[in-house]
Amino acid sequence: MVRRHVDNVKIRGSIPFGPIFIVSIMADKNGITLLHTALIIYLIGIILNAAASLTIGAYGFLFGLSVYGSYSLTTFTSQLGLVLSVIALFFMRKGFKALQLGKAWYNIGAQGATVQMPGVVLILIGTAITASILSASAGAGISTAANNLSLAGIGITFLGYALYFLGSILVAVGFSRLGADNSNGILKAGGVLYVIFNFLGVLLLLSGIHGLVKRGVKGKN
Repeated sequence: MVRRHVDNVKIRGSIPFGPIFIVSIMADKNGITLLHTALIIYLIGIILNAAASLTIGAYGFLFGLSVYGSYSLTTFTSQLGLVLSVIALFFMRKGFKALQLGKAWYNIGAQGATVQMPGVVLILIGTAITASILSASAGAGISTAANNLSLAGIGITFLGYALYFLGSILVAVGFSRLGADNSNGILKAGGVLYVIFNFLGVLLLLSGIHGLVKRGVKGKN
């Protein structure tokens, strides 16, 4: 008879992507491993978004395409990156909630992830509206209605970034407290950079969290 334990899921070796992996992560109650998973997904999302931006710039430079004309080439990559960011923030919130069971002040990290999630969604909607309108109007002029819709998309995007920035401050505080509680300077530094230089901040946070995982820190009481 095979016994399965889902209270504390430990990932060893290669990550078994697939339905079993997803179920295991959803059942995980270890705040540290949840944050570890969240940061891995988050990093992939950032890389995809960066790749989309670089692709737009490269096509524009090499083939003379406008930014908006080359938007269709990178829509899927960019949107996938943002969707992965939302998924990562969901697990980040879940991780901080698990940590909160031991120390209530970790709730600030969960609140930050909660604020960031709708921010990313608004960024996705706003940029999609603006870029699609400008792409469709490239070379043919833009009507008043289309211009207004494009401006609305820009406004939605700015609102999304505002929410994302506010949430990132709260998340940074949560990670900094986790670093202080575990004498982990990398986490504290990563928390600061998470706000001002997101990519480097996530790399440092991932390194710091990985260190806690290797030490066997459970992340719950």
